[in-house]
Amino acid sequence: MKNKPIIMLLFLFCLTQTGFATAADKPENQPELKIIESTYAFQSITEGIDIVHDFTIKNTGSAQLDVLKVKPG
Repeated sequence: MKNKPIIMLLFLFCLTQTGFATAADKPENQPELKIIESTYAFQSITEGIDIVHDFTIKNTGSAQLDVLKVKPG
């Protein structure tokens, strides 16, 4: 029973250290991508016709977002 207070203190110490590490791990000034519409279902189309659809993306973060490459599907 003498070890119970020591174990409690050790547990509380570990718990507070984990909380500090989690708060410090979050980077500041990062871009954050928000995609309003992530998919689009095209209707039936005739072969050879060009179809165009614009997808809107928004940077909700606090740093510049650079879109370097976009690929379909």
